[in-house]
Amino acid sequence: MTYAIRPAEPADIAAMNRLGSELGWHLTATDDNEDLLPLATADAAYVCVEEREIIGWVYCANRTGWEYRGIDRLLVHPAHRNQGIARALVQQVLDDFPHEEVLIAAWDRDLRNFYEKLGFRVDNHNNMTRLPRD
Repeated sequence: MTYAIRPAEPADIAAMNRLGSELGWHLTATDDNEDLLPLATADAAYVCVEEREIIGWVYCANRTGWEYRGIDRLLVHPAHRNQGIARALVQQVLDDFPHEEVLIAAWDRDLRNFYEKLGFRVDNHNNMTRLPRD
């Protein structure tokens, strides 16, 4: 399988939302700055594309003035799981913000090992957090 990670674009929103809807997420990406996940003001938003199909995406909301970057959504189509896509999407975020804390507040406890392999640790608020690199 060959896939590519690239920044999300407004033209990707419909496909991102289709995937989100298939996975039970009804509040997903938008091009409207007033909605929950506005693409235009995201700190980072990436899609994973295979043969022009979006098979995964990650979204980090803009938190101006906060001391961390937060991953708000990480979605991978079930048919493409366990192939390194989620790891590649999260790693892209970590590469973009190497000197900042990256936090995931709502995370699947079954994926603890996955996040820990990427350098995250459970903090005293039960969030997954990856501290800044020196």
